[in-house]
Amino acid sequence: LFLWNLSFVDICFTSVTVPKLLINIFSQKKSIQFIGCVTQFFFFLLIGNMESFLLSVMAYDRYVAICNPLHYTTVMSWNFCTAIVLLAWLISALHSLIYSVIVSSLFYCRSNIIHQFFCNLPSLLQLSCSDITKYQIFISTEGSLVVIGPFILIVVSYALIAFT
Repeated sequence: LFLWNLSFVDICFTSVTVPKLLINIFSQKKSIQFIGCVTQFFFFLLIGNMESFLLSVMAYDRYVAICNPLHYTTVMSWNFCTAIVLLAWLISALHSLIYSVIVSSLFYCRSNIIHQFFCNLPSLLQLSCSDITKYQIFISTEGSLVVIGPFILIVVSYALIAFT
């Protein structure tokens, strides 16, 4: 289940930016409309966060398999694994939705065409004419939790494996 989801996420991860890159290479128009940018941004965050969460879940799975091998089938039951994958998808989707709503609710006084094939948060915030200080504080705190949480879980699980 975890490997299937990780494979699916990896396929989707390249599918978020590569089509626009190919269009920019083979056409004269080398920009992306704002709605396409927000959509691309949503899916890029969704897939990136999902990969991070899946890697942390897989690290926990390895920890249970190595440190508690006799309890593995009871701890990592099919229902638990399915629930944790669905929870990871839900958290990733909510996180991406929050960021996409923030980006789309800002006021942009310049052109809504971004002269890149990839939309990232700093370039979208630079185009905004709104006061973005409260958004920057929210993004740095909430974004840090989403990045640091799975990282800490991975490090702790591998440290416990090494200790065992």
